[in-house]
Amino acid sequence: MARLSALGVLLLIAAGAALDLYRLGSPSLWYDEAVSFAFARLPLHALMPALRHMDAFFGLYYVLLHVVTLVSVREAALRLPSALAAIGFAIAVTRLGARLGGPRAMLITAGLASLSPLVIASAKEARPYSLLLLFSTLMTLAFLRFLDEPARLEWYVAYAALCIIGCYLHLFAALVVVSHAVWALFYRRTLPARFGWRYPLALAVIVVALVPLVVAIMAPGNVNVWIQRPTLRDVVMLAAQFAGAYAALVVEIVVLAVAISIAIRRHVQREIVFLAFLVVLPPLLAFGVSFAKPVFVGRYLFEAYPAFIVLVSIAIARLPRLAGLGACALILATSVRPILRTFQAIEDWRGAVSYVESHARTGAAVVLYPSFEAPSYAYYAPNRRLVTIPDGAPVTRFLGRDWVVTADQFATHPTLKIPRDADEFRGRIAVKPPHKRYP
Repeated sequence: MARLSALGVLLLIAAGAALDLYRLGSPSLWYDEAVSFAFARLPLHALMPALRHMDAFFGLYYVLLHVVTLVSVREAALRLPSALAAIGFAIAVTRLGARLGGPRAMLITAGLASLSPLVIASAKEARPYSLLLLFSTLMTLAFLRFLDEPARLEWYVAYAALCIIGCYLHLFAALVVVSHAVWALFYRRTLPARFGWRYPLALAVIVVALVPLVVAIMAPGNVNVWIQRPTLRDVVMLAAQFAGAYAALVVEIVVLAVAISIAIRRHVQREIVFLAFLVVLPPLLAFGVSFAKPVFVGRYLFEAYPAFIVLVSIAIARLPRLAGLGACALILATSVRPILRTFQAIEDWRGAVSYVESHARTGAAVVLYPSFEAPSYAYYAPNRRLVTIPDGAPVTRFLGRDWVVTADQFATHPTLKIPRDADEFRGRIAVKPPHKRYP
Protein backbone atom coordinates (compact mmCIF):
# COMPACT_ATOMS: atom_id res chain seq x y z
CA MET A 1 0.00 0.00 0.00
CA ALA A 2 2.82 2.37 0.88
CA ARG A 3 4.46 1.72 -2.49
CA LEU A 4 1.21 2.42 -4.31
CA SER A 5 0.82 5.71 -2.40
CA ALA A 6 4.38 6.70 -3.22
CA LEU A 7 3.84 5.86 -6.89
CA GLY A 8 0.62 7.86 -6.91
CA VAL A 9 2.38 10.86 -5.38
CA LEU A 10 5.19 10.60 -7.92
CA LEU A 11 2.76 10.46 -10.86
CA LEU A 12 0.71 13.39 -9.58
CA ILE A 13 3.77 15.57 -9.04
CA ALA A 14 5.09 14.61 -12.48
CA ALA A 15 1.74 15.57 -14.04
CA GLY A 16 1.82 18.89 -12.21
CA ALA A 17 5.39 19.53 -13.33
CA ALA A 18 4.39 18.86 -16.94
CA LEU A 19 1.55 21.40 -16.64
CA ASP A 20 3.87 23.93 -14.99
CA LEU A 21 6.40 23.68 -17.83
CA TYR A 22 3.99 23.24 -20.76
CA ARG A 23 4.04 26.25 -23.14
CA LEU A 24 6.08 28.16 -20.59
CA GLY A 25 7.36 30.66 -23.13
CA SER A 26 4.33 30.78 -25.43
CA PRO A 27 2.07 33.40 -23.82
CA SER A 28 3.15 37.02 -24.16
CA LEU A 29 4.53 38.78 -21.12
CA TRP A 30 1.98 40.96 -19.39
CA TYR A 31 2.54 44.19 -17.49
CA ASP A 32 3.62 42.74 -14.13
CA GLU A 33 6.12 40.43 -15.81
CA ALA A 34 7.46 43.29 -17.92
CA VAL A 35 8.07 45.23 -14.70
CA SER A 36 9.98 42.22 -13.34
CA PHE A 37 12.15 42.25 -16.46
CA ALA A 38 12.69 46.02 -16.25
CA PHE A 39 13.97 45.71 -12.69
CA ALA A 40 16.01 42.59 -13.43
CA ARG A 41 17.83 44.27 -16.35
CA LEU A 42 19.12 47.06 -14.14
CA PRO A 43 22.75 46.80 -12.99
CA LEU A 44 22.90 45.72 -9.36
CA HIS A 45 24.25 49.10 -8.28
CA ALA A 46 21.15 50.73 -9.84
CA LEU A 47 18.67 48.05 -8.74
CA MET A 48 19.01 48.73 -5.03
CA PRO A 49 18.20 52.47 -5.27
CA ALA A 50 15.28 51.68 -7.62
CA LEU A 51 13.76 49.33 -5.05
CA ARG A 52 13.55 52.21 -2.60
CA HIS A 53 10.85 53.70 -4.82
CA MET A 54 8.86 50.61 -5.82
CA ASP A 55 8.52 46.87 -5.17
CA ALA A 56 11.01 46.57 -2.31
CA PHE A 57 8.71 43.73 -1.19
CA PHE A 58 10.34 41.49 -3.84
CA GLY A 59 13.94 42.73 -3.79
CA LEU A 60 15.72 39.38 -3.67
CA TYR A 61 13.50 38.00 -6.44
CA TYR A 62 14.67 40.76 -8.78
CA VAL A 63 18.27 39.93 -7.91
CA LEU A 64 17.58 36.28 -8.79
CA LEU A 65 15.94 37.32 -12.05
CA HIS A 66 18.91 39.58 -12.79
CA VAL A 67 21.13 36.49 -12.76
CA VAL A 68 18.71 34.74 -15.13
CA THR A 69 18.82 37.65 -17.60
CA LEU A 70 22.60 37.29 -17.83
CA VAL A 71 21.92 33.93 -19.51
CA SER A 72 18.71 34.62 -21.45
CA VAL A 73 15.93 37.19 -21.64
CA ARG A 74 13.37 35.00 -23.41
CA GLU A 75 9.94 34.56 -21.80
CA ALA A 76 10.57 30.92 -20.90
CA ALA A 77 13.85 31.76 -19.16
CA LEU A 78 12.24 34.55 -17.14
CA ARG A 79 9.47 32.20 -16.00
CA LEU A 80 11.68 29.18 -15.34
CA PRO A 81 12.48 30.08 -11.68
CA SER A 82 8.75 30.32 -11.00
CA ALA A 83 8.07 26.97 -12.67
CA LEU A 84 10.84 25.22 -10.75
CA ALA A 85 9.62 26.79 -7.50
CA ALA A 86 6.09 25.55 -8.23
CA ILE A 87 7.39 22.00 -8.71
CA GLY A 88 9.39 22.32 -5.50
CA PHE A 89 6.29 23.59 -3.73
CA ALA A 90 4.27 20.54 -4.78
CA ILE A 91 6.97 18.28 -3.33
CA ALA A 92 7.33 20.28 -0.11
CA VAL A 93 3.60 20.64 0.60
CA THR A 94 3.13 16.91 -0.04
CA ARG A 95 5.73 16.30 2.68
CA LEU A 96 3.81 18.68 4.93
CA GLY A 97 0.59 16.79 4.25
CA ALA A 98 2.30 13.52 5.18
CA ARG A 99 3.73 15.04 8.37
CA LEU A 100 0.42 16.42 9.61
CA GLY A 101 -2.18 14.12 8.06
CA GLY A 102 -0.65 10.74 7.29
CA PRO A 103 -0.32 8.73 4.04
CA ARG A 104 -3.87 9.27 2.75
CA ALA A 105 -3.69 13.03 3.28
CA MET A 106 -0.26 13.00 1.62
CA LEU A 107 -1.70 11.52 -1.58
CA ILE A 108 -4.61 13.98 -1.62
CA THR A 109 -2.27 16.91 -0.97
CA ALA A 110 -0.07 15.85 -3.89
CA GLY A 111 -3.10 15.83 -6.20
CA LEU A 112 -4.61 19.12 -5.05
CA ALA A 113 -1.28 20.97 -5.07
CA SER A 114 0.08 19.58 -8.34
CA LEU A 115 -3.16 20.19 -10.26
CA SER A 116 -4.02 23.50 -8.61
CA PRO A 117 -4.90 26.35 -11.02
CA LEU A 118 -3.30 28.81 -8.58
CA VAL A 119 0.00 26.92 -8.56
CA ILE A 120 0.07 26.39 -12.33
CA ALA A 121 -0.74 30.06 -12.97
CA SER A 122 2.02 31.14 -10.57
CA ALA A 123 4.45 28.81 -12.35
CA LYS A 124 3.81 30.60 -15.64
CA GLU A 125 4.52 34.13 -14.42
CA ALA A 126 7.84 35.91 -14.00
CA ARG A 127 6.74 37.01 -10.55
CA PRO A 128 7.74 35.83 -7.04
CA TYR A 129 4.47 34.15 -6.05
CA SER A 130 5.46 30.52 -6.56
CA LEU A 131 8.64 31.24 -4.59
CA LEU A 132 6.40 32.62 -1.83
CA LEU A 133 4.48 29.33 -1.89
CA LEU A 134 7.68 27.28 -1.74
CA PHE A 135 9.41 29.17 1.05
CA SER A 136 6.25 29.46 3.16
CA THR A 137 6.03 25.67 3.06
CA LEU A 138 9.73 25.14 3.79
CA MET A 139 9.52 27.57 6.73
CA THR A 140 6.65 25.59 8.21
CA LEU A 141 8.45 22.27 7.69
CA ALA A 142 11.54 23.62 9.46
CA PHE A 143 9.35 24.92 12.30
CA LEU A 144 7.83 21.47 12.74
CA ARG A 145 11.25 19.79 12.63
CA PHE A 146 12.63 21.73 15.55
CA LEU A 147 9.41 21.00 17.43
CA ASP A 148 10.10 17.30 16.83
CA GLU A 149 13.82 17.59 17.65
CA PRO A 150 14.25 20.60 19.97
CA ALA A 151 17.76 19.53 20.96
CA ARG A 152 19.16 19.94 17.42
CA LEU A 153 20.36 23.49 16.94
CA GLU A 154 20.68 23.11 13.16
CA TRP A 155 16.90 23.16 12.71
CA TYR A 156 16.69 26.56 14.39
CA VAL A 157 19.43 27.82 12.10
CA ALA A 158 17.65 26.37 9.05
CA TYR A 159 14.38 27.96 10.16
CA ALA A 160 15.93 31.40 10.62
CA ALA A 161 17.74 31.17 7.26
CA LEU A 162 14.62 30.07 5.37
CA CYS A 163 12.53 32.81 6.99
CA ILE A 164 15.05 35.52 6.11
CA ILE A 165 15.41 34.37 2.49
CA GLY A 166 11.64 33.93 2.13
CA CYS A 167 10.91 37.42 3.47
CA TYR A 168 13.47 39.03 1.16
CA LEU A 169 11.89 37.18 -1.77
CA HIS A 170 8.45 38.41 -0.69
CA LEU A 171 7.93 40.37 2.52
CA PHE A 172 4.54 38.81 3.18
CA ALA A 173 6.29 35.56 4.08
CA ALA A 174 6.78 37.35 7.42
CA LEU A 175 3.11 36.66 8.12
CA VAL A 176 4.00 32.96 8.30
CA VAL A 177 6.60 33.76 10.97
CA VAL A 178 3.97 35.73 12.89
CA SER A 179 1.48 32.87 12.62
CA HIS A 180 4.08 30.40 13.94
CA ALA A 181 4.83 32.71 16.85
CA VAL A 182 1.16 33.20 17.77
CA TRP A 183 0.54 29.44 17.67
CA ALA A 184 3.65 28.80 19.81
CA LEU A 185 2.41 31.36 22.34
CA PHE A 186 -1.00 29.71 22.38
CA TYR A 187 0.52 26.25 23.04
CA ARG A 188 3.54 27.39 25.06
CA ARG A 189 2.78 25.11 28.03
CA THR A 190 2.93 21.97 25.88
CA LEU A 191 6.14 22.79 24.01
CA PRO A 192 9.54 21.22 24.82
CA ALA A 193 11.66 23.04 27.42
CA ARG A 194 14.63 23.61 25.09
CA PHE A 195 12.27 25.14 22.56
CA GLY A 196 11.50 27.86 25.08
CA TRP A 197 14.74 29.86 24.68
CA ARG A 198 16.07 28.77 21.30
CA TYR A 199 12.95 29.76 19.38
CA PRO A 200 12.88 33.36 20.71
CA LEU A 201 16.56 33.61 19.78
CA ALA A 202 15.78 32.48 16.22
CA LEU A 203 12.98 35.06 16.07
CA ALA A 204 15.35 37.79 17.24
CA VAL A 205 17.83 36.90 14.48
CA ILE A 206 15.04 37.04 11.89
CA VAL A 207 13.80 40.43 13.11
CA VAL A 208 17.28 41.97 13.07
CA ALA A 209 18.00 40.59 9.59
CA LEU A 210 14.78 42.10 8.22
CA VAL A 211 15.44 45.63 9.51
CA PRO A 212 17.08 46.83 6.22
CA LEU A 213 14.10 45.52 4.22
CA VAL A 214 11.59 47.26 6.48
CA VAL A 215 13.58 50.50 6.29
CA ALA A 216 13.55 50.35 2.47
CA ILE A 217 9.82 49.70 2.38
CA MET A 218 9.05 52.50 4.82
CA ALA A 219 11.06 55.00 2.75
CA PRO A 220 8.89 58.02 1.78
CA GLY A 221 9.13 57.34 -1.97
CA ASN A 222 8.22 53.65 -1.78
CA VAL A 223 4.47 53.61 -2.38
CA ASN A 224 1.92 51.25 -3.88
CA VAL A 225 -0.90 53.65 -4.59
CA TRP A 226 -2.80 51.10 -6.69
CA ILE A 227 -3.69 48.99 -3.64
CA GLN A 228 -7.18 49.83 -2.41
CA ARG A 229 -8.77 49.28 0.98
CA PRO A 230 -10.22 45.73 0.97
CA THR A 231 -13.83 44.66 1.31
CA LEU A 232 -15.42 41.35 2.18
CA ARG A 233 -15.66 40.67 -1.55
CA ASP A 234 -11.84 40.63 -1.69
CA VAL A 235 -11.80 38.00 1.04
CA VAL A 236 -14.27 35.83 -0.90
CA MET A 237 -12.20 36.24 -4.07
CA LEU A 238 -9.07 35.17 -2.17
CA ALA A 239 -10.85 32.03 -0.98
CA ALA A 240 -11.96 31.34 -4.57
CA GLN A 241 -8.37 31.78 -5.77
CA PHE A 242 -7.25 29.19 -3.24
CA ALA A 243 -9.98 26.77 -4.33
CA GLY A 244 -9.40 27.37 -8.06
CA ALA A 245 -13.06 27.98 -8.85
CA TYR A 246 -16.19 29.02 -6.99
CA ALA A 247 -17.69 25.55 -7.44
CA ALA A 248 -14.57 23.96 -5.93
CA LEU A 249 -14.75 26.45 -3.06
CA VAL A 250 -18.29 25.29 -2.25
CA VAL A 251 -17.15 21.65 -2.22
CA GLU A 252 -14.18 22.45 0.03
CA ILE A 253 -16.32 24.47 2.45
CA VAL A 254 -18.74 21.53 2.77
CA VAL A 255 -15.83 19.09 3.28
CA LEU A 256 -14.26 21.33 5.92
CA ALA A 257 -17.60 21.77 7.69
CA VAL A 258 -18.11 18.00 7.86
CA ALA A 259 -14.55 17.44 9.06
CA ILE A 260 -14.87 20.15 11.72
CA SER A 261 -18.10 18.64 12.99
CA ILE A 262 -16.33 15.27 13.28
CA ALA A 263 -13.38 16.90 15.06
CA ILE A 264 -15.65 18.68 17.55
CA ARG A 265 -17.19 15.37 18.58
CA ARG A 266 -13.68 14.00 19.10
CA HIS A 267 -10.50 15.65 20.34
CA VAL A 268 -9.34 18.51 18.13
CA GLN A 269 -5.73 17.75 17.21
CA ARG A 270 -3.07 20.37 17.77
CA GLU A 271 -1.98 20.02 14.13
CA ILE A 272 -5.43 21.10 12.90
CA VAL A 273 -5.30 24.21 15.05
CA PHE A 274 -1.80 24.88 13.74
CA LEU A 275 -3.01 24.77 10.13
CA ALA A 276 -6.02 26.93 10.97
CA PHE A 277 -3.68 29.59 12.38
CA LEU A 278 -1.63 29.55 9.19
CA VAL A 279 -4.71 29.85 6.98
CA VAL A 280 -6.60 32.52 8.91
CA LEU A 281 -3.98 34.80 10.46
CA PRO A 282 -2.17 36.13 7.34
CA PRO A 283 -5.34 37.37 5.57
CA LEU A 284 -6.77 38.60 8.87
CA LEU A 285 -3.65 40.60 9.72
CA ALA A 286 -3.42 42.04 6.19
CA PHE A 287 -7.11 42.95 6.26
CA GLY A 288 -6.74 44.73 9.60
CA VAL A 289 -3.58 46.62 8.64
CA SER A 290 -5.23 47.74 5.38
CA PHE A 291 -7.51 50.12 7.25
CA ALA A 292 -4.39 52.11 8.12
CA LYS A 293 -2.33 51.34 5.00
CA PRO A 294 -3.86 49.18 2.25
CA VAL A 295 -1.79 46.02 1.75
CA PHE A 296 -4.47 43.38 1.15
CA VAL A 297 -3.75 41.88 -2.28
CA GLY A 298 -4.86 38.33 -3.03
CA ARG A 299 -1.60 37.19 -4.62
CA TYR A 300 0.40 38.71 -1.74
CA LEU A 301 -1.36 36.28 0.61
CA PHE A 302 -0.39 33.04 -1.10
CA GLU A 303 1.66 32.21 2.01
CA ALA A 304 -1.62 30.95 3.54
CA TYR A 305 -2.24 28.56 0.63
CA PRO A 306 0.01 25.63 1.69
CA ALA A 307 -1.82 25.27 5.00
CA PHE A 308 -5.16 25.60 3.19
CA ILE A 309 -4.29 22.74 0.83
CA VAL A 310 -3.15 20.48 3.68
CA LEU A 311 -6.18 21.34 5.81
CA VAL A 312 -8.57 20.47 2.97
CA SER A 313 -6.61 17.27 2.28
CA ILE A 314 -6.82 16.17 5.92
CA ALA A 315 -10.55 16.94 5.91
CA ILE A 316 -11.09 14.83 2.78
CA ALA A 317 -8.95 12.02 4.21
CA ARG A 318 -11.24 11.83 7.24
CA LEU A 319 -14.36 11.36 5.13
CA PRO A 320 -15.57 7.86 4.19
CA ARG A 321 -13.53 6.61 1.25
CA LEU A 322 -16.31 6.96 -1.34
CA ALA A 323 -17.21 10.46 -0.16
CA GLY A 324 -13.54 11.46 -0.23
CA LEU A 325 -13.13 10.21 -3.80
CA GLY A 326 -16.22 12.13 -4.84
CA ALA A 327 -14.94 15.35 -3.23
CA CYS A 328 -11.57 15.02 -4.99
CA ALA A 329 -13.27 14.32 -8.32
CA LEU A 330 -15.52 17.40 -7.98
CA ILE A 331 -12.62 19.67 -7.04
CA LEU A 332 -10.45 18.48 -9.92
CA ALA A 333 -13.32 18.62 -12.41
CA THR A 334 -14.09 22.24 -11.55
CA SER A 335 -10.39 23.07 -11.89
CA VAL A 336 -10.10 22.01 -15.55
CA ARG A 337 -11.33 25.28 -17.02
CA PRO A 338 -9.15 27.51 -14.77
CA ILE A 339 -6.14 25.33 -15.63
CA LEU A 340 -6.78 25.77 -19.36
CA ARG A 341 -6.89 29.55 -18.87
CA THR A 342 -3.36 29.50 -17.46
CA PHE A 343 -2.07 28.64 -20.96
CA GLN A 344 -3.46 31.87 -22.41
CA ALA A 345 -1.79 35.28 -22.46
CA ILE A 346 -3.18 37.76 -19.95
CA GLU A 347 -2.23 40.63 -22.27
CA ASP A 348 -1.05 40.08 -25.84
CA TRP A 349 1.77 42.62 -25.91
CA ARG A 350 3.81 40.45 -28.27
CA GLY A 351 1.06 40.57 -30.88
CA ALA A 352 0.39 44.29 -30.39
CA VAL A 353 4.06 45.22 -30.67
CA SER A 354 4.56 42.98 -33.69
CA TYR A 355 1.67 44.67 -35.51
CA VAL A 356 2.80 48.20 -34.70
CA GLU A 357 6.43 47.51 -35.56
CA SER A 358 5.47 46.05 -38.94
CA HIS A 359 3.41 49.12 -39.85
CA ALA A 360 5.08 52.08 -38.12
CA ARG A 361 7.48 54.18 -40.14
CA THR A 362 11.14 54.35 -39.18
CA GLY A 363 11.72 56.84 -36.40
CA ALA A 364 8.03 57.20 -35.51
CA ALA A 365 7.20 57.45 -31.86
CA VAL A 366 4.86 55.03 -30.16
CA VAL A 367 2.59 56.62 -27.59
CA LEU A 368 1.80 54.50 -24.54
CA TYR A 369 -1.24 55.05 -22.41
CA PRO A 370 -1.31 54.77 -19.49
CA SER A 371 2.33 55.60 -18.96
CA PHE A 372 3.02 52.60 -16.72
CA GLU A 373 2.50 50.27 -19.72
CA ALA A 374 5.84 51.37 -21.22
CA PRO A 375 7.86 48.38 -19.89
CA SER A 376 5.46 45.98 -21.64
CA TYR A 377 6.15 47.53 -25.05
CA ALA A 378 9.85 48.08 -24.39
CA TYR A 379 10.43 44.37 -23.72
CA TYR A 380 9.44 43.46 -27.30
CA ALA A 381 10.82 46.60 -29.02
CA PRO A 382 13.70 47.94 -26.93
CA ASN A 383 14.90 50.28 -29.69
CA ARG A 384 11.60 52.00 -30.40
CA ARG A 385 11.18 55.60 -29.21
CA LEU A 386 8.36 55.59 -26.69
CA VAL A 387 6.26 58.53 -25.55
CA THR A 388 4.09 58.30 -22.46
CA ILE A 389 1.00 60.42 -21.83
CA PRO A 390 0.60 61.86 -18.34
CA ASP A 391 -2.78 61.34 -16.72
CA GLY A 392 -5.19 64.01 -17.85
CA ALA A 393 -3.25 65.02 -20.98
CA PRO A 394 -5.15 64.69 -24.30
CA VAL A 395 -3.78 62.47 -27.00
CA THR A 396 -4.92 64.71 -29.88
CA ARG A 397 -1.49 66.29 -30.30
CA PHE A 398 -0.18 62.89 -31.48
CA LEU A 399 -2.87 62.31 -34.11
CA GLY A 400 -1.70 61.93 -37.69
CA ARG A 401 1.93 61.12 -36.99
CA ASP A 402 2.29 58.50 -34.27
CA TRP A 403 0.86 55.24 -33.07
CA VAL A 404 -1.08 55.04 -29.83
CA VAL A 405 -0.96 51.76 -27.95
CA THR A 406 -3.23 51.07 -25.03
CA ALA A 407 -4.91 48.19 -23.28
CA ASP A 408 -8.57 47.68 -24.13
CA GLN A 409 -9.73 48.62 -20.66
CA PHE A 410 -8.18 52.08 -21.15
CA ALA A 411 -9.32 52.68 -24.74
CA THR A 412 -12.42 54.61 -23.70
CA HIS A 413 -10.84 56.38 -20.74
CA PRO A 414 -11.94 60.05 -20.78
CA THR A 415 -8.38 61.36 -20.44
CA LEU A 416 -7.28 59.45 -23.55
CA LYS A 417 -9.79 61.14 -25.89
CA ILE A 418 -9.23 58.78 -28.83
CA PRO A 419 -11.69 59.55 -31.67
CA ARG A 420 -13.87 56.70 -32.85
CA ASP A 421 -12.85 57.30 -36.49
CA ALA A 422 -9.55 55.46 -37.01
CA ASP A 423 -8.83 57.56 -40.14
CA GLU A 424 -8.23 60.64 -38.01
CA PHE A 425 -4.78 59.48 -36.95
CA ARG A 426 -1.93 57.26 -38.09
CA GLY A 427 -3.03 54.30 -36.02
CA ARG A 428 -4.07 52.84 -32.72
CA ILE A 429 -3.95 49.31 -31.42
CA ALA A 430 -5.39 47.94 -28.22
CA VAL A 431 -3.88 44.86 -26.65
CA LYS A 432 -6.04 41.98 -25.55
CA PRO A 433 -7.72 42.85 -22.24
CA PRO A 434 -6.71 40.84 -19.19
CA HIS A 435 -8.73 37.67 -18.72
CA LYS A 436 -9.39 36.28 -15.29
CA ARG A 437 -7.10 33.42 -14.41
CA TYR A 438 -9.03 32.98 -11.21
CA PRO A 439 -12.74 33.23 -10.45
